[in-house]
Amino acid sequence: MSVPYPILSAVANPTSLVLAAGPSIHILDLDSQTLRSSESTGSVVRVLAVSGEGLHAVGSTEDKQLIVWDLSALAVKSTRHTTKKVACLSFDAQGDIVVTDKTADVYRYPLEPREVVGERPQGLALLNDPYLNPDADLLLGHVSVITQHLLAAGGTLILTADRDEHIRVSRYPRSYVIERILHLAEGFTSAMHIPQTRPNLLLSAGSDDLHLFAYQSSHLPIASIPIAAHVKPHRRIRPTERRQRGKKPGAGTVKPSENPRDEGWYIAPEGTVLPLGDGVCVAGIESVQSGADTLVAFFSLGCAAVHSFTLPDPAQAADTILQTLPLAHPVIGLTHIAEARFLVMLDTAWSALKCGKKEATTDEIEAMRLVAIVVEITADGPVLVESPMTAAFAGLPTADAKTISALQLYTDLSLLPRWPGLEEDDELAGDGSETPGTPGGSDDGARGKKGRAKAKAKGRIEPADVAGMSQEELKALDLRQLGYLKARGVDVGELTSRKKRKIAANERDRAKAREGKDEPSAGVDEEAALNV
Repeated sequence: MSVPYPILSAVANPTSLVLAAGPSIHILDLDSQTLRSSESTGSVVRVLAVSGEGLHAVGSTEDKQLIVWDLSALAVKSTRHTTKKVACLSFDAQGDIVVTDKTADVYRYPLEPREVVGERPQGLALLNDPYLNPDADLLLGHVSVITQHLLAAGGTLILTADRDEHIRVSRYPRSYVIERILHLAEGFTSAMHIPQTRPNLLLSAGSDDLHLFAYQSSHLPIASIPIAAHVKPHRRIRPTERRQRGKKPGAGTVKPSENPRDEGWYIAPEGTVLPLGDGVCVAGIESVQSGADTLVAFFSLGCAAVHSFTLPDPAQAADTILQTLPLAHPVIGLTHIAEARFLVMLDTAWSALKCGKKEATTDEIEAMRLVAIVVEITADGPVLVESPMTAAFAGLPTADAKTISALQLYTDLSLLPRWPGLEEDDELAGDGSETPGTPGGSDDGARGKKGRAKAKAKGRIEPADVAGMSQEELKALDLRQLGYLKARGVDVGELTSRKKRKIAANERDRAKAREGKDEPSAGVDEEAALNV
C-alpha cells in the first residue's frame, strides 16, 4: 500500500510555503499553486527553518544531516552532520543557524561551513565534550531534555524550555549569562510562543495549563489558562505502556476504554504504567492579530483537534473561553500562512496503519493524500476553509506503509512526561514491590525491614524518612534521590530546582572559564529567585 509522507514541518513566506515531507523539501507557490521539490536527501527531513529574507532553508534529517538549501534554485548549498538528532532550528538576525539537539545542548552554526584545520574529533570524544564540535559554537546546555528554543527581544535573548519544569532566559549569543529561569509548578514545557502583538509576553504549555509569562521581568507565570479538559476528548494516540517493576503485565482485568472521552481511556492495564499528563502534550502555539484582539491557536500532539482563544488580560485568564475544531485525523503541525489562516498538518495514514491494512481503496488513498488543511481562526473559534493549495499536496512523495510507520511521530508523548516509579536507575528505583506514586507505600510493603535497610545502604531515602531530616540533610540529597522521592508523591520541587540551578551555574562557570570571559554568570540572584 502506497502511503503519502506527512508534512513534518512548514514555514510560510509572503509568496510561498516551504514544506518538509519525506526525504525532500518542497516549495508551494501561493499564487500559481504549483509545487517544486528538491532532490532526495536520502533520509526524511524532520525539522525545517527559513532565513528571514527567504533566501535559504535549513533542514535536519533522520540520519543527522544538517542541510542548507538555496531556495531560488532549490539546490543544496551545504551539508554538515550533527552529533545528535535535532529538535529545533532557527536563523538568527545575522543569518547563522541555531540548532537545539534532542538531548540538552544548543549550538550556533555559521551559514557557510567552516574549514576544519587538523583532525576532526570523532565518536565518543565529540559526544562527551560538545565544545570540541569544529562546525559550531556551543551556546548553552541544560541538565534535562530541551524541547524548544526561541530567539526574543530583537535577537538579544534566547529562551530554552526543558522537560523538568524550567524555561531558561539567556543572553544571545553569550548564552552562559542567564537573565532568569522561569519556574512552573510541575511538568514539562513542550511548546513556546511570543505573539508579535505582545512581544514582552511568552505563552508556554505542556500537559496541564497554558502559562503566560512576562519573561523579561518575572520568573513566575502572571496567569494560567486551563486547557486539559478541552484537549482530552480529542486524544487519539496513547503512549505504549511500560512494565511496572515486580509485576506481571496482564495479570488483572483492568483494561483501558476505547473511547477517548471516557475517563478510563488513559488507564494502563494491570502490571503496566502510563506516563503522567493524561496523554496531553501541546506541540504548537501560534497567534494572529484580529482588530484589537490577539487570537491564539494551539494543538496537542496526537489529538484530532485545533483549539483557539482570544488572548485575555492576565487578571481574567482563568475565565478564558476556548473554542475547538474537531478533525478526522491527529494533528502533527500548525503554521501561520497569512492573515488569520493557518496550515494544519495531519497524520492521515494513522487510521489505516493502526488497523494494519495492507491495501486501501481509491477513496481511502485520496483521503490520505489530504495531508494538510487550511483553518481560519476567528473570534468565534477555528473554521475549516477551502483552499486550492490542498490539491497541490497530492504531488508530495509516497512510501510503503512500513516506512511511514517507522517515522514514529508521537515519541514525545512518551519522552517528555514523567513515568511514575520508573524515572531513576535500577539501583535507586526500588525493587518494584512498592506502589509507584504512593507516599510511604514501600515502608510497610513486602520488602520489610531487610529491604529498607538495603535501600538505605544504597543511599536511597524513603518518603517516611523525610519528616525526620533537617534542611541541611535535605539539601545534601542528589538528583537521583530527589527523583525517587518525587515519583512516590513527596513534594521536592524546590529542592530539585535548587539542585539543578546549582548544576547549571557550575556549568556556566566552566564555560566562562574556557572562554576567558569576565561577565557575571547570571543576570539575577539565583538563590533569591529560588526562595520566592
